Amino acid sequence: MSGLPLVGLLKERRRIEEAVRRRESLLVLGPAGSGKTALVQSVTASIDGALHLQHRPTLHEMLATLATVLDSRVSTEPRPSGSPHGPAGRP
Repeated sequence: MSGLPLVGLLKERRRIEEAVRRRESLLVLGPAGSGKTALVQSVTASIDGALHLQHRPTLHEMLATLATVLDSRVSTEPRPSGSPHGPAGRP
């Protein structure tokens, strides 16, 4: 992301923020170069726990990426005291 402010996308930004807070999946479509990636990265960077996955050519690759990201988040969360398992019930 270039760090430049996003101009003219306030309505879209609010819709993405609402979807993220409601834990809804969201597909962002638009012409190449219209600011989709920058907008989504900006929103997800500002909301703790938000996850941004860019389009992958196959469902398998998208699910593999999601699994990797979620696994890395689970492994960094603190474990409950006295429990041999993390939040997902995994060692």
